[in-house]
Amino acid sequence: MTTATHCNPKSALGSIVRQSPASPAERVKCLARLLLGLDLGGLAVQVGRTRNHLSQVLNGSRQDSLPLRRDIASELGLTVDDIWSSGAGCASDPGSSLPHSTDDGHESCEGVR
Repeated sequence: MTTATHCNPKSALGSIVRQSPASPAERVKCLARLLLGLDLGGLAVQVGRTRNHLSQVLNGSRQDSLPLRRDIASELGLTVDDIWSSGAGCASDPGSSLPHSTDDGHESCEGVR
């Protein structure tokens, strides 16, 4: 008798997403559509933001935060690192996928597109 190995589809998906050359914004938009059948407005409602707010965060014209990243990743069934990886991290540490603290003590990721 052979032993079956357990395959976690979310882990496999996370690995594929991390290797994608797409920007975090493109990843979020495509994953929302494919996994949830939602456009950006629908995803915004799910994470408790307006479409405009989420759009500004994803296109980099508004600072994002670690809690928002967690909400988005959780809604998509992935981790923050799955979406914001491979050099798509913060400007303060290009290899990092975690926000840095600003002078006023808030976490942000300037430059995330």
